[in-house]
Amino acid sequence: MKTKMEVINLSNEWLATIRDSTDMDVNNLDVSEWETMSLPLDEDTINRLALPNRIWLQREFMMPINEECSTWWLELNIGLCGRVWLNGKLVDNLDDDDIYQVEVTNYTALDENVLVLCLEPTPAMAHWLSLECVPYPCGD
Repeated sequence: MKTKMEVINLSNEWLATIRDSTDMDVNNLDVSEWETMSLPLDEDTINRLALPNRIWLQREFMMPINEECSTWWLELNIGLCGRVWLNGKLVDNLDDDDIYQVEVTNYTALDENVLVLCLEPTPAMAHWLSLECVPYPCGD
């Protein structure tokens, strides 16, 4: 019996910091003093965001063993501007930093994964409610 692939909810348990830098070594982040937060972002966090500041978010999640062919996509309920790293590798984004739906199949690892986002402040952030890793069946 095959295990049904389920959506992985990534809306909570984030570590976050606000910095004016877009350059950080994502493979050696010291998150010991970062804040804990969940989506949606609270009003205080949104008020602290203004260019040149960026919000950096880091979260670990478990990837289940995949018994059927699927592709994995990060999906947000809105489009945001920024960059995505999964397991220390910059995820190719064909939309020039517009993050709404990004394929991450080739960046995932079995078991533990580390996701890092560096996002520019936009008015849309107040409406950011969810982030999920979603499996879709492979084409036949």
